[in-house]
Amino acid sequence: MPRARPSRHGRGGDAGVTLLEVLIVLALIGTGAGLVSLSLRSGDRADWTARQDAELLAARLSIATEESLLSGRAAALDWRRDGYSFVERGEEDWRPHGNPRLAEWQTVSLALSLAGDPGATEGRLAIGPDAAPPPSGIAVFRIGAGANVAFDGLSAYLGPVQ
Repeated sequence: MPRARPSRHGRGGDAGVTLLEVLIVLALIGTGAGLVSLSLRSGDRADWTARQDAELLAARLSIATEESLLSGRAAALDWRRDGYSFVERGEEDWRPHGNPRLAEWQTVSLALSLAGDPGATEGRLAIGPDAAPPPSGIAVFRIGAGANVAFDGLSAYLGPVQ
């Protein structure tokens, strides 16, 4: 059986690094880098969740507006600091919205407030079948400090955080 020749540089035959050792080191480096990136982003998590809540509120406001325009019935957003749901005008009074997705209570991760009235803890925003703007002009809802939703009577959109 042939023997391995001695190295010219004076190293023994077992002086190299195996593929397994390289893979283990790479796995450890990757795991460490992943943990570091997760810990660095944890401060942004609240802003990210607030933005998701804002996108959902804007989408639901748009759906409620479209359904109000199509049905000819007024709708409204009933909101509190911890969430919101939609109602619609019946023959004599307000009732839960006919669309079950809009009627169900949606909890928000951070406090919901009306930007023009930060002391308010609850309210009702009317959505008319004529797409008229709210009496106060554009209504801006703030979710925590990370996201705003503006509503002009016809469309809802994410607004700049002020």
